[in-house]
Amino acid sequence: MIRLLYDPYKNFMTSATPVGLYARQKWLGQEGDMDWQVTFGKVTASLLEDQLQDGSWGSSFIHTVQHLFGLHLTVRHPTDFIDRALDRLLNLTKHFEEHEKLALTDLQGLPFVPGDAYFLYTGMVLFLATTFGRDNDPDVVSLYQKLSQHVLRNTGCWDNYGDINNILRAFVVHPEYAQSSATTLMIEDLSKIQDGTGMWTSSVPFYQTVNALAHLSLPLADRQLEKAFMLLAQTQNSDGTWGDTEKEWNTFLIVHAMKNKKMLE
Repeated sequence: MIRLLYDPYKNFMTSATPVGLYARQKWLGQEGDMDWQVTFGKVTASLLEDQLQDGSWGSSFIHTVQHLFGLHLTVRHPTDFIDRALDRLLNLTKHFEEHEKLALTDLQGLPFVPGDAYFLYTGMVLFLATTFGRDNDPDVVSLYQKLSQHVLRNTGCWDNYGDINNILRAFVVHPEYAQSSATTLMIEDLSKIQDGTGMWTSSVPFYQTVNALAHLSLPLADRQLEKAFMLLAQTQNSDGTWGDTEKEWNTFLIVHAMKNKKMLE
């Protein structure tokens, strides 16, 4: 267990965001409360609203990802609406072209960061497809194999450490690829750029990396987390959050990681 000076849960008590609703349901036990149920219904309805016949929202790759990620945190199980959206994204990714430039703000509230467009787009689609139960879909497996081959060929030669995040995020949720040699190599690459304080080099997204590592059962990942958790206990804001911006999102990532590792009650 880890001792935090401030309560990290209080920031979610009345939140109406998808991450807040997840926290209120899973961590605060509010699922039976009328206020949670009403807010949950409104938020999920808004996430499903205006889906186009082709399965997308606004004919936009990133808007569709945003809606699906919100549904992953709320509805959490596949539906016809979700399956149509996943079909659309998988089809676009199989025949990849960078058809939509992303702004930095497009990635806020998502466990992905700027980087190579192919790794970013593919990582997002594989993460969503796997979390909605498509880990054995032939198209999904084929995309995982391509990313795995890239990692095995290029380990230690990353132009952008954001690419590790975007690939690793997809790998950690897949029952096979979470234990693959490619995942082990990415964890080894991260270990080489973490210092004694628990920080990785500045180009590594700290909160997303902590959360990704906490999905794994690898000793080298746990050793990195041990240092990172010590740093987090020392740098928590007095309101219970972490970071200077996107505080609810950062706090969600860290609490989720700590609970995955049974460091928090």
